[in-house]
Amino acid sequence: VVLLAWQLGTGLRTIVLAHERAAPDWAPPPDPNAVLVINHDILVPPLWAKKQPPPADAWVARLAALRPRLLVGDEAQAFTNPDAARTRAFRWLARRCPRALLLSGTPLANRPGDMWPLLNILWPEEFPSLFEFGSRYAYPVKERGEWVYKGARNLGELNALLRRLGMLRRRKEDVLRDLPALRHDVVP
Repeated sequence: VVLLAWQLGTGLRTIVLAHERAAPDWAPPPDPNAVLVINHDILVPPLWAKKQPPPADAWVARLAALRPRLLVGDEAQAFTNPDAARTRAFRWLARRCPRALLLSGTPLANRPGDMWPLLNILWPEEFPSLFEFGSRYAYPVKERGEWVYKGARNLGELNALLRRLGMLRRRKEDVLRDLPALRHDVVP
């Protein structure tokens, strides 16, 4: 997003947010069109309890207060664990934002069950329940008292549904001609 705004000459101001918590004197940028960039690992403090609102000094709470119009999550494969604090924080923020995009250059090829947290962030009405999703597109197995979604099934149906909803998929061979030449550098 930052590079895109810069390359297109949009004139958007880019602000990189850092540190585990927002400083008490942190003020939102005066420009409502500023692009704020943050690492997903610092959206919330490490021990954010489930089913609790985020602490007031957590970045996720400060960002939600700004009422962003668009939320972009890069490296979306980091949000495949529905219980991870970063996934819960991103989902919480996405629920308060009218538009969200998830981007990943890493294939999500393990199991459809791994995709559910991402799909629930983007389309909560279509994918409200992990159990229903896992039962339809994987094979639910109870292990140590918890449901685990192994394997894959109905993939053609899932692919058609995701494309209808707005998923874009580009394989390396589809975009290779548009990428810069591969460069090898030796770093001593």
